[in-house]
Amino acid sequence: MKRLNCFRLFLAYFFIYPVALLADEVTIGIYNETNISSMVFSPVKSSYIMVTGASENLIVKEGDIIYINFVGDSFRVMGLNTVYGYFSEVDFLPSDDSSIFSVKAITPASQRRQYDDKLKIRIRFNRMQLLNTVNMEKYIAGVVQSEGGVRATMEYYKTQAVLCRTYMIAHFHRHAEEGFHLCDNVHCQAYYSRCDRNPMIAEAAFETVGQVVVDVNDELILSAFHSNCGGETENSERVWSQKRSYLRSVPDPYCQNTRNSSWEKSIPLDQWRDYLAKNGIKGAKDYDYSFFNLVQYARKTHYRVKSDSIELKKIRSDFALKSTFFSIQASENNIIIRGKGYGHGVGLCQEGAMQMSKLGYNYIEIINFYYKDTRTVDYHEIGKDVNAKRDSVLLK
Repeated sequence: MKRLNCFRLFLAYFFIYPVALLADEVTIGIYNETNISSMVFSPVKSSYIMVTGASENLIVKEGDIIYINFVGDSFRVMGLNTVYGYFSEVDFLPSDDSSIFSVKAITPASQRRQYDDKLKIRIRFNRMQLLNTVNMEKYIAGVVQSEGGVRATMEYYKTQAVLCRTYMIAHFHRHAEEGFHLCDNVHCQAYYSRCDRNPMIAEAAFETVGQVVVDVNDELILSAFHSNCGGETENSERVWSQKRSYLRSVPDPYCQNTRNSSWEKSIPLDQWRDYLAKNGIKGAKDYDYSFFNLVQYARKTHYRVKSDSIELKKIRSDFALKSTFFSIQASENNIIIRGKGYGHGVGLCQEGAMQMSKLGYNYIEIINFYYKDTRTVDYHEIGKDVNAKRDSVLLK
């Protein structure tokens, strides 16, 4: 078998995204933030063809194990009792469309992961780089499983699939300089395995194939989402400074009384005084504790003590709080922070969307509730002259 035609896969980087997507594949850098020096490859379903550049390719059957170690400037590739040689690249090509493989990092140790379709292992930037080239909808299903869990409804999974596809297409070139499309971390989208825990997720991805969300200018939206908004979503500019017409604050009654709708944390009063003093609150060590109370009926951006203030997102970060939507009740000994929601609060509230789906709303209605003045279209409808966006905003 001939080597994988990399030109076809990566020609996409030099054109706008609708042209790139005609191949119907996406290449993901997996284990992208892990510096792996040894690993194991094994077919889980069907066989694979191992292409190394040697004169003969190797058929790797279901259950066979291939050990790959990074040695100097090449890979040592081994079977159970055989050294196949030292190579700079190794391709594992599936024998059919249903092929599944597993990978497990040995050094450093990690849990075993399973993926669909192809795997390329090569050396880049003096490290081992793993690239999973996979059917887009299989990728979307894997992302939805990683981002949305496995116990929701079909309409929720369709909602999440459309949003994840929108993000994928809008950021298709994010890692072009590194030779792949997207990575597997939340910097792009979480993609920790193939979809293998709920077949409904894959069904939702394929039933919404090609569908994305655009704004009034037919531009792909920033499809931000979070776990729970606490009853009110947030305007984008109050979190990331940039205003988006469709990321407007909306009251959300659907996420109330769900798993992440409320939380509580206690902090000693002396620690709180020290923290405020270090962060520009003058007189924090002398004020009566009652000055430290805070009430948020609607979302605010700052915590104020007399004429001084601290951004709520800084407090959230410094104390590892679940959200910025919280109130403070102070006493002589401590402060109690009672919060609502989990996450930045912008865009889709996942627990609210799950509840909406249980109440009978379909995925279009759910998307329109959280993203104002948008519509869901096939990405081909928005034209080949629309450039892929490159927002650097983290979604979590």
